Amino acid sequence: MGKNHIQLATLATVTTLLASAPLHAGEKDAIVPAPHAPASDDGWQFTFSPYAWAAGLDGSVGLGNVVANVDQSFSDILENLDIGAMLHFEARKGRWAFMLDGFWLRLEADADTPGPLYGAAEAEVEELRLSALLAYRAIEGPTTLDLLAGLSYFSVDTDLELTPGLLAGRELSFSEDWIDPVIGFHLRHELCERWFSMLRGEIGGFGAGSDLTWQVMTGVGYRTGESSEVFLGYRHLDIDYSDNGFTYDTSTSGIIVGMNFSF
Repeated sequence: MGKNHIQLATLATVTTLLASAPLHAGEKDAIVPAPHAPASDDGWQFTFSPYAWAAGLDGSVGLGNVVANVDQSFSDILENLDIGAMLHFEARKGRWAFMLDGFWLRLEADADTPGPLYGAAEAEVEELRLSALLAYRAIEGPTTLDLLAGLSYFSVDTDLELTPGLLAGRELSFSEDWIDPVIGFHLRHELCERWFSMLRGEIGGFGAGSDLTWQVMTGVGYRTGESSEVFLGYRHLDIDYSDNGFTYDTSTSGIIVGMNFSF
């Protein structure tokens, strides 16, 4: 079974267990307003969402004819994630919202090199993504739909340590940064008084920065109060970028868990 299938199966299992958990006595009669409910046209509402992403990295990274193929298994994700920082911010007024989303990951992974020139490789990758998006609430109600458009900034730093093959071992370091136009959507459905599900999709690049980038994020959440929520989900980010001999054709994916705080 492939890595993505294992991750999806894990998420589905956890989601099923969460969704089947009974509410405490008396909670079924208490309506808890969603902390991110649409603000009136006269006021602003702000939401901060810190989250953690247990992400693995698969794909090809390299420079020129030195390309390493990274392939992490699901069991290696937490072991190879050195450090990460993630935060989502939203400012909403009426149907319009401005969103900022950013993450920084530093991952280490074993890699293979094509051909006999080198043996194996060890890759250390730092990946930064900052997105600024304008959102319009196209659908209101128990199901809400936001349409998204904006820009994403990427910065990638890669260190490759190559073991000897036909050639002596060597170390390579290279970095690249670019900006992608992005469009997408964010769909949320209130399952009951406290539980909700969400689905978010984005696509961008179109040759302006990367050849193509896209991501999907899905999950379920639980309202813990009038201004707070917790959520669990799965996120997959795919990047296909190449320029001046630099190759970064990767997918970063794994389980996410976080909280929403609104005021």
